[in-house]
Amino acid sequence: MNNLSKNISGFDGANPFGDYQARNFSDEKVCSEFCPTSTFWSLFNAQHEILLGTRGSGKTFLLKMMRYSMLKHIEDEKAKKIISDKCFFSLYVPMHLEFIASYVTTNLSDEQQIELFKVAFNCLLAQSLLFEIQEFINSEYDDNQKYKINIQLSNQINNMWFDGSQLSSNILSEISKKVNKVFYSLDNTSVINDAKIPSVFKNHICSPLLIVKDIVESVLGFTNSLWIICIDEAEFLNKNLLKCINSFFRSDTNGIAFKVATLPFYHNTLETLRDDIFVSEGNDFNYRVVDMDYNSDDFEKVTDRICYNRLHSKIVEMPLEGALQSFLGKIGEDDYIDYYRLQKGKAESSYEYIESKIVSNFSERKKKGSQNYPNKRKTIYDKYAPIFFVREMYKIAQNGNSIPAWFCGVKTVRKVSQGNPRLFVHLMNDLFEKAKKATLSPKAQHKVICDFSKSICNATMALESQGPIIYNALCSIAETLHNKTHNGPLVTVSSAFVLNYSEEDNFEKNKKWIELAIAHSRIIVDENVKKGNLSPETKLCLAQVFSVKYWLPFRQDTPTSINISNVRKTNTYLDDTKAKNKLSTLSDDGQLKFF
Repeated sequence: MNNLSKNISGFDGANPFGDYQARNFSDEKVCSEFCPTSTFWSLFNAQHEILLGTRGSGKTFLLKMMRYSMLKHIEDEKAKKIISDKCFFSLYVPMHLEFIASYVTTNLSDEQQIELFKVAFNCLLAQSLLFEIQEFINSEYDDNQKYKINIQLSNQINNMWFDGSQLSSNILSEISKKVNKVFYSLDNTSVINDAKIPSVFKNHICSPLLIVKDIVESVLGFTNSLWIICIDEAEFLNKNLLKCINSFFRSDTNGIAFKVATLPFYHNTLETLRDDIFVSEGNDFNYRVVDMDYNSDDFEKVTDRICYNRLHSKIVEMPLEGALQSFLGKIGEDDYIDYYRLQKGKAESSYEYIESKIVSNFSERKKKGSQNYPNKRKTIYDKYAPIFFVREMYKIAQNGNSIPAWFCGVKTVRKVSQGNPRLFVHLMNDLFEKAKKATLSPKAQHKVICDFSKSICNATMALESQGPIIYNALCSIAETLHNKTHNGPLVTVSSAFVLNYSEEDNFEKNKKWIELAIAHSRIIVDENVKKGNLSPETKLCLAQVFSVKYWLPFRQDTPTSINISNVRKTNTYLDDTKAKNKLSTLSDDGQLKFF
């Protein structure tokens, strides 16, 4: 197994995977790390969309990169066409409004919260508009044209926003300063009669854009352009503030489309600012799930891009294609059988030998029945080998200090990352730390991945208000699946399960913690469920980190039926001291509650 990680041994610089929070990335870093996916290009459309993605799924990257200032750096014909055709112009508005949190409190009425939100939103939107206009002017015009257009636009925008109050210099940056002054003068008192706040900022959201849109389009040469407003981290908005967003869905949007990124189940109201009007999916907006599958081409490209960007030239030379494999190395075809053979040897890894061992692990009744299987390859080996492998490797792991080379390799790293870029960077951080001390052999990778999985599982305790409930419930479920996997005869088992509810402990009582577990990638479900269609019959799957910690097969097929009464949901202590110490760095930001 040859890998480039050996070149990192002794490296004493900062870990290049130590930074994972996209909201804190500079535009330059976002550009360097971004890999256009199939989802990204399809976002350029005229439909209002709620983008649903679990924490760390890459929503921020998608929205930030839609702006002209970022698109122009993408070496792709699709990006060049969007720019040359001037058919889309995107603005980015983040909703992690820590700066408003102090004044949007429980002491304020619903109306006061909405007043403050409108002004704050419009200020952020105005700043984004001014920045993108300036970026466009600087890139598309010569120096003489830049000056003329800057004067023309700054005067006209100033007249529309600030009633023609005098500008000391006719540049857009001066207007930006005036917008900042409005924004930072906000307090928790009513803004309705505040003369310092221009009326256009008090109106419904997007008013500053709507009032200057035609002017900007005319001056910059836009024709039939669609403006896309990218609203990030909308999970921080309460129902009152979501009503403002929903109201825009029902208004005459005049060539403007919203792309609103949030966690699954966090777009929790269809109400608008009018009590008698509601929005509906399919008519006023669409839900779109942006999570990637761990085995998708998109995730392969994204992980290779991240690995390449953070390691190439700075630390070790590597190709972009197959960068992750270059770092980790590869055993055979990187399949189950290759790592099983590495551990067990060639003789015990033949098809015939494994099939015989699988049958010997069946119940007596199943042994007899297996003799009559018409297609033994399909019904014995293909169906049970992944479970058998896990059982055998677990036996080795339980044998004193023995460490098998099982949870390792490129495919496993992507599986454990669960299609989540942030989780991938977390794992790569730990693998890099190991590589600084020793070569990343399969056994070394196994140890890192096991420790990492325990840490992430245990960090579940820190998730929002129901972290302990989620943690204990999932541990209980994982223990049930572990016992089914390793104790008794070999049977069909996976990480999938279905909960059976009782009259006393019914679905509604459990729905909230299950939704939170899904939103934070502790439970895996299909896209339809993330769109709000969770039901008592929904098939749920444990995240792959739980499969590693509890030695479950990486399968999500046949679910195990588990009675909710057998699932403990009481507080417990973390079972891993190392993981407990890492909570502060690995816990999700979703525990913050601003409103």
